[in-house]
Amino acid sequence: MKKTLIALVATLLCTTLNAATKTYVADDNTMILNPERGFYHYSDIKLKGDGTGGLTNNSGGITSCRLDKTTLLFRYFYLNKYNDGSAITDKDLALIANDFKVARENGIKIIVRFSYGSQGYKSDNNWSFTEPSKEGMLAHMAQLKPVLAANADVIACVQAGFVGIWGEWYFSSTFGKDWSLPNKTDAKAARNDIINGLLDMTPVDRCVQLRTVHYITEYIGNGSRDYTTQLDDQTAFNGSAQARIAHHNDAFCANQENDGTYYEYAKERPYLANLGQYVPLGGENNGGSSSYNNGAKVVADMELLHYDFLNTEYDASVISTWRDNKPAGSKLSYYEIMQRRLGYRLQLKTWSMAELLDPQYPLHVWFSMYNSGFSNLYNKRIAYLVLKNDKHTYRLPLKSDPRLWKSGQTTDVHEVLTLPDDAVEGVYKVYLYMPDVYESIAANPAYAVRLANKDMPWTEDGMNDLGITFELRKGVPFDALDEAKVAALSTKYIKDNKLYIRRHGKIYNALGM
Repeated sequence: MKKTLIALVATLLCTTLNAATKTYVADDNTMILNPERGFYHYSDIKLKGDGTGGLTNNSGGITSCRLDKTTLLFRYFYLNKYNDGSAITDKDLALIANDFKVARENGIKIIVRFSYGSQGYKSDNNWSFTEPSKEGMLAHMAQLKPVLAANADVIACVQAGFVGIWGEWYFSSTFGKDWSLPNKTDAKAARNDIINGLLDMTPVDRCVQLRTVHYITEYIGNGSRDYTTQLDDQTAFNGSAQARIAHHNDAFCANQENDGTYYEYAKERPYLANLGQYVPLGGENNGGSSSYNNGAKVVADMELLHYDFLNTEYDASVISTWRDNKPAGSKLSYYEIMQRRLGYRLQLKTWSMAELLDPQYPLHVWFSMYNSGFSNLYNKRIAYLVLKNDKHTYRLPLKSDPRLWKSGQTTDVHEVLTLPDDAVEGVYKVYLYMPDVYESIAANPAYAVRLANKDMPWTEDGMNDLGITFELRKGVPFDALDEAKVAALSTKYIKDNKLYIRRHGKIYNALGM
């Protein structure tokens, strides 16, 4: 028992008392390329049945992403040829799969939407459109399901689509012009069938964005709008239908109601402000009033609602005003601010860990991470502490979920990491690494998360160099440690014959708890 206690005390001393703390400088100005966030470019394809016309490495949307340093491509798959309900041909299914392959080769992820056409609208009372029956739509979703499942790695999210002109759930020949309106009792059951079909079609770890808030609240409330059952840190990311339903707004900041996006403005915006912390929100501006679409108002709404992405091409006249104007005293235009802050922008503030450790002991790490972006990561991602030298590399997964490193907040993390049994003595450099969780693209640095710090080198393989060296040495005695560092970082004291450490305002026992 005495030997065990000595070992526990030695663990804490070796992992805490020789700790070094490094402070980092935030970078709020540099445009940093990161996956699944930012402005997106637009692309579409009208399937013809013969499998021709898909993306290539030289397609407009792909080259625009490459030249504009954009990591997201919106892709419309128009199913006009199948508006009679006939089965999608194998050639067209192969075309869709190849589009994802091209995106993968270019380090891009796709926002997916299917629609039966964009033609036929002249006015709210003068339109014509043809689409399949509900059963035909669900059959197409079933055909598309394996294609999407095989390419989930490069799907950012899926927008509802299918119903109505542009797939925006307005002006539907099958369900009627007004099926989108709230309180349409005869439409709610059909809407739920379509939503369930979309959730089934979409990979289980990806979200489906619905066009209006009342679609979401009525689905969650089984027909009645439910604003009280909201996601939180415990219920988000659990794979439930609610945790996978998100929102896209194709009239963002057009006017107060965003052209019919909001029906209960005072209730729906707070609801979205919470929802946007956990699922992707994005869309496009379609013009509207300068009282609502001016840069200052748009930035404020993006921050409030936690926006992840927006169309960089539409509405062009509105976007030009964002490019041409800037807040007083700012070096950046409103557009440049949006470029940098859409989605997440992670900035490391401090990092503390041992400089010297016997590899038999656990490694304690403390760090503080600030997120200056409008939003948070929404797809699963694991952060790793990486120890690397010329001969050996050890990747130690962190338990802290990067999706909960929230916008506008500093997240303080304490991790207790176990080194491999065969860890080799030596001096290592320390990195923070956040690759994609899919093995198919995990090694591609284009899909890894880069921190926004001025003093943070980015390696060729997509790791954040923390500028710290760390030594593994067996049999490190306590009296070899630097007591000056102990005094600077910690206070040790004995209470009831037990050793405790006070560090950064927190108290840890000999287990580091």
